[in-house]
Amino acid sequence: MRGRSDDVRERVLSSIVEGNTPWARFAPVLALGAYVPDFAMNGKPNAAARHDLGAASACLTVEVAARGIMVHQMIGIEPDRAREAFELPESVVPLTALAIGYHADNPELDESYAKRGRGRTRKGLDEIVLTGGGLNGWRGARWRARPRRPIRPVAARIRHGKPLGAGTPPFGERSIR
Repeated sequence: MRGRSDDVRERVLSSIVEGNTPWARFAPVLALGAYVPDFAMNGKPNAAARHDLGAASACLTVEVAARGIMVHQMIGIEPDRAREAFELPESVVPLTALAIGYHADNPELDESYAKRGRGRTRKGLDEIVLTGGGLNGWRGARWRARPRRPIRPVAARIRHGKPLGAGTPPFGERSIR
């Protein structure tokens, strides 16, 4: 939902589930993600509506990360509270919230919330990549033990080893390997 006022911010914050509010209240920007499940032109279902919202959130996350800003996406919202707070019609489905801002330690944040993001690691590809072949699709799938070739992080592929925000545009004169 768009708006640059304390009122809009408080309405987004009131839509976030209780478990996220202790830290989300410190984010300088809060956003609410919603979608319309049917096409406006013909009223038919838009099967990609949720995907489109996720893709938009992902693009926003990549763009702000390139500028050194953090995004925390939350599925933990109360859709009915959001609908009421923003007077949304039934045709609009509130689904997510985003907290956006620069990473910093906050002495006012309860330690149990502050330590949540510390020491996190990503799962290995062998835990998340499902491979399979033939016409059987998922039935013939198996977990791959290791990737066929080393995978470099997206930022390394785009920036040729420079971290995001290192001074070169993500899609500039250089080609992507």
